[in-house]
Amino acid sequence: MNPLAEALTGWSKKEAFGKPLAAVLRIATAKSGRDVETLAALAMRERRVLTLPEDAVVVSKSGNGRPLSDSVAPIQSHHGDIIGAVIVFRDATDRKRTEAALVEAETRYREIFENAVVGMFQSTPDGRYVRVNQAMAVMCGYTSPQEMIEATSDIAHQENRSPDMRDEFRHLLEERRIINAFPLEVLRRDGARISTIVNARVVCDAEGRVLYYEGTQEDITDRKRLQAQFEHAQKLEAVGRLAGGVAHDFNNILGVISGYTELAREKVDKNHPIVSNINQIRDATARAARLTRQLLAFSRQQVVQPVVLDLNKIVSGLSHMLERLVGEDVSVSFKPGDGLGLVVADPGQIEQVLMNLAVNARDAMPAGGKIKIETGNVSLDKEYARQHPSAVPGPSVMLTFSDMGQGINKDILPKIFEPFFTTKEPGKGTGLGLATVYGIVKQNNGNIWVYSELGIGTTFKIYFPRVDLRETPIVAEFQTASAGGTEAIMLVEDDVDIRELVATMLQAAGYKVLKPDSATAALELAQTPSVNIDLLLTDIIMPHMSGIELYDQVQALRPGIKRLYMTGYAGDDLGRRGLLESDMVVLEKPFDSTALLASVRAVLDRDNS
Repeated sequence: MNPLAEALTGWSKKEAFGKPLAAVLRIATAKSGRDVETLAALAMRERRVLTLPEDAVVVSKSGNGRPLSDSVAPIQSHHGDIIGAVIVFRDATDRKRTEAALVEAETRYREIFENAVVGMFQSTPDGRYVRVNQAMAVMCGYTSPQEMIEATSDIAHQENRSPDMRDEFRHLLEERRIINAFPLEVLRRDGARISTIVNARVVCDAEGRVLYYEGTQEDITDRKRLQAQFEHAQKLEAVGRLAGGVAHDFNNILGVISGYTELAREKVDKNHPIVSNINQIRDATARAARLTRQLLAFSRQQVVQPVVLDLNKIVSGLSHMLERLVGEDVSVSFKPGDGLGLVVADPGQIEQVLMNLAVNARDAMPAGGKIKIETGNVSLDKEYARQHPSAVPGPSVMLTFSDMGQGINKDILPKIFEPFFTTKEPGKGTGLGLATVYGIVKQNNGNIWVYSELGIGTTFKIYFPRVDLRETPIVAEFQTASAGGTEAIMLVEDDVDIRELVATMLQAAGYKVLKPDSATAALELAQTPSVNIDLLLTDIIMPHMSGIELYDQVQALRPGIKRLYMTGYAGDDLGRRGLLESDMVVLEKPFDSTALLASVRAVLDRDNS
């Protein structure tokens, strides 16, 4: 016994001498069932070296056990006789611990590798996959890792839309660089191209020879598409804000032109030659006003008066007008959904959406064709909302508008809702039709998606949230002018030209007009008891204080005062509020004296009733 044997067994050489081997060297081998004497006898009988079993444990004199490793060998004399056995053993505690840790680490690595949600791979330098996980196989269109390993090879043989990127990736690996978030487009088994990002490194042996490449690969196709949709929505939002601001100022200018044109026309004999010129100015102003209204619709700055409505009734009521609009060579069919839910929207704007889509469809079918309109209840799930970032999961009402026209090229499909974008010949369109549709749908809390194939046609699907409310009766608006009146009207308008024009129209109809030059001055007048005010006529968008805020403060001073708003665009104040209050009337700029006087008289009379 050498000193290490004494330490491991707990017996000194002197104590052990002459005792049975099994008493001193107690080696437990649970799996093999052999003790050390049996192993020694077998080694001597068969004249060969035997390895101690993997589960061999030496039990010391004190009863402590330690794992052992190594062997038992026969001892042979000079004459070739077996005269004994030598038992070589060492403490295997550290090795066993290390082996157990390695096994545990390998198990954990295998679990992570196989269950990872991103693709993981190992490939040889010559381009063969040696190991892939389930996520990698599914990403590339295979049912199992083994199927992918057998059927594919690595980046050297994958079809790639960008060969330069592929070559750069291989070059980096050959330089033994660590690659992070490298973009690669690869071809799936089914032929679809997917965008991926790869993280990879080279694994070498102790001599520096490359053993394999390993890394992760993630499909980011959906992420890139959603990012593109988000950026497009941001672009439209920015253009909308710009369009709204321009339309506000432009509407004030148009209001002045339109108003004074009307006043001039009234003062000139109808047979005078100048009347023709005045009429041309009036008509051009009206066309410009229509353009600004389309810009406001796109930018979601139109004044809206949503009600709870049934889309089936809106479409049915508009069917005959749509048929006249598209002409005899285009048929219009409507399939109403059964038990259709109700939505909250502005009925006039929904009609405008349908008419704009009909005009576009007619232009896409110059030789005639069919338009199909359908409605139905749907429920948008979380997956649909994930695919369409602005969609909200939940019960919705779908309005589908389809044509059998020429279809839209995929390259220009993302641009069709942009203002002034058109594929029509110069002079054939403003490029605001679909932009108006987009803005109206968004302003009414809906979403719109378009599907198109060249030579087959185009389908627009519009979704509005379904509501559990009672339908609102739609009442016809007042349209006729009034003879005027004698009430006192406080007119608040920050644009001097508009203020003077509106005051002139009101005074000509007999009204007494107060013209403070700001909201602050209007509040001072409202605080003066001797000043009579029957109606507050105010612009909505003004510096420092909106018309809605002004009315709230004036109404606190003079309870029951009547109000009439005018605006060139809704802006944030109305845009965020969405639903208008039931007694709120908004006069949209530019307007003529007929619309102004009709609105003033209607508000005064309605509130008196």
